[in-house]
This record gives sequence, C-alpha cells and structure tokens, in this order.
Amino acid sequence: HGGQPLLSHGQVVAVSPTSLVVKVPARPEDALLEKAVITLMYSVGDTSYTLRCAWGERLPGDQLLLRMSGEPRRGERREFIRTEIALEAGIYPVPEHQATPEGAADYAADLRGDPGATRLRRGLVDLSGSGARIPADAPLKKDLLVVAVIELEVDAPGETSSRIAAPARVVRSKPAKDGGQDVALHFIGLSTAEGDLVHAAVFAARMADLSATIPA
Repeated sequence: HGGQPLLSHGQVVAVSPTSLVVKVPARPEDALLEKAVITLMYSVGDTSYTLRCAWGERLPGDQLLLRMSGEPRRGERREFIRTEIALEAGIYPVPEHQATPEGAADYAADLRGDPGATRLRRGLVDLSGSGARIPADAPLKKDLLVVAVIELEVDAPGETSSRIAAPARVVRSKPAKDGGQDVALHFIGLSTAEGDLVHAAVFAARMADLSATIPA
C-alpha cells in the first residue's frame, strides 16, 4: 500500500495444482490484494522457497484463496528460515534408560505435561524449523539425546500454547562469548503442531526485523 509491503505469517490449509488456501491473522483490504504481488516464503527442512501468487478471493474464517503464478523457487540453505530471538529455553538430557528416539519422545511428553519440572532461562536462541542453538551452563556430548524446552512468543493461528518440548540430538557445543556454552541441536520427531509454532515464531521475528528497515 503506497509502496509499503504488507507482511504477515499464516498457515496453508489446502492446496490444489493451481491454487492454495491460506489462513492469515491479518485482514488486508480486498482492494489492496487485487493489485498486489503476493510472495509466499516457506521452508522445507533447511531450505527456503518462494512462490509467487495472485489474489483469488476471500473465504470464510480469515482464509484467502490465492492463484499460483509459477513454480516454487528454491532459495539458499538457511535463507530467511532462521533467526536469533531472546527466549526462555532449556536443554534436558534424556535419562539413560530412555536413550532412544522413542524414549526421547516419551520424555518430551512428560516435560510438556509438567511445566513445573523445567526451569528455563532467558537468552539468545538461534531458531529454525530443523533445530536451535541454545545457551547452556556446560558442554554436552555430540549425539546426546536431549529435549529442548522453548517458550515461544508468537500468536499462531489456531494455537493455544506457546511452549514446545522437542526431542533433539546435540550437534556440537562451543564456548559462548559471554561465558557458558552455545549448544547446537537438531530436532528429531518435531510434531506438526510444534513445527508450525516454530515457523510462526521465526517468520514473525524476521518480519519484525524487515519492517523495522522500511521507511515510514
């Protein structure tokens, strides 16, 4: 509008060969959308994609029908799909008797169901849909099974909880500049609902950063 981009995160709820339906929390005016160039940005694993679309019509329930204008374009690895956010987070090693991917999932469910069992601390978390880098007090062994508990600050469509408990493997630990350790994790078995929360948090933070660079 007036040369200013409108930025919003959303959720794809239906796809056909030529169109898709997106649920978005923002409600831009139809007159703006009819003339807009609409670009969807999303990620699959560690790779980002963009897809150009044209306005179709407004549907009930904050849903928009968009017409695809071409094929998805693959971006660079880690492009626009991760960000560094100040969040409450903690890393919990999986007990030895549960040290399998299935056991890690069970342990994550236990922590998810008992918030009082975790003590999180606020720090800069490098977050993406495939993993995270979280501050810790001590180094953790590579390939150790853990559960990453993260309190996300996002208002995602249809979500009522912002805390995730994600099974993960330690990729590496290295000393942090301000003391302690930065522990890099790769998520394993992240649920669809928690994955949607993570992507919503990442895109919301990136859009806030982008909006701050746009002249008023």
